[in-house]
Amino acid sequence: MPPKSKVFQLRIALTGTRPPIWRRVLVPSTITDPWGNEARDTRKCRLNQVLSTPKQWMKYMYDFGDSREHKITLQKILPADTKKKLPFCLSGKLRVPRR
Repeated sequence: MPPKSKVFQLRIALTGTRPPIWRRVLVPSTITDPWGNEARDTRKCRLNQVLSTPKQWMKYMYDFGDSREHKITLQKILPADTKKKLPFCLSGKLRVPRR
């Protein structure tokens, strides 16, 4: 993680599910893909270029074949913690539905 990077606490929710399926995760603010699919798309931007203040949110399409859309909400901006390996899942609810 670059020295000036912050840590973002995100709530990632799969849209259109009842009850809601979600995860609360910590990621470097400079991450380009929270799922680690860095090579999938050449149009990259860092998360901190899209989200900059708590309560901001964005939509993210993870699997174009299944159209799994996620709402990613920036909950907190934390100082960088060099002791914690990121990304890190803090909590969550339910499993992804079967295809």
